[in-house]
Amino acid sequence: MRDLEGCKLKPMAALELDSGLLMAEWALCDRVVEYLAQVAGQMHEDAARYSNFLSLIVNELVELAFKTSSGEGTVKFEVHKDAEDLHISVGYLCREDDCQNIVRLIGEASAEKLRPRAASAIIDDELRLVRLAKLFHVELSAHAAPSGRIAIASSLKWRGEFH
Repeated sequence: MRDLEGCKLKPMAALELDSGLLMAEWALCDRVVEYLAQVAGQMHEDAARYSNFLSLIVNELVELAFKTSSGEGTVKFEVHKDAEDLHISVGYLCREDDCQNIVRLIGEASAEKLRPRAASAIIDDELRLVRLAKLFHVELSAHAAPSGRIAIASSLKWRGEFH
């Protein structure tokens, strides 16, 4: 996946929410997913269908933020596009163990070297995101900053047919 820094990306939307607010109101997750998917899908020739498709990936990103956020600071969602790709990212303060697991799992998935893991609700969410991304040809990346903030980015084609 290309690094979002330095690319000629056109910003489409950004949404920043207090982490505690997002974690306190599960129904807010649905609204965030709907908003981001509709904004991201609006440029596609089949906007309704593409938005529906995008909502699957966006939902997994939002749920992961909901379940692994430290509850401090903000959760920031961003949608960008360039000539070929759509980029949807989320950044937030993450609990240390969860942050390390997410970065490791997404890195292993990108390298196609997934290792078996003990089952847990968070691991199941991470695996669901990775499996959906693979199924729909979405590139994922995750980076952790020393500050405890994690950035998870997805990149997918926005023109033509999608899977």
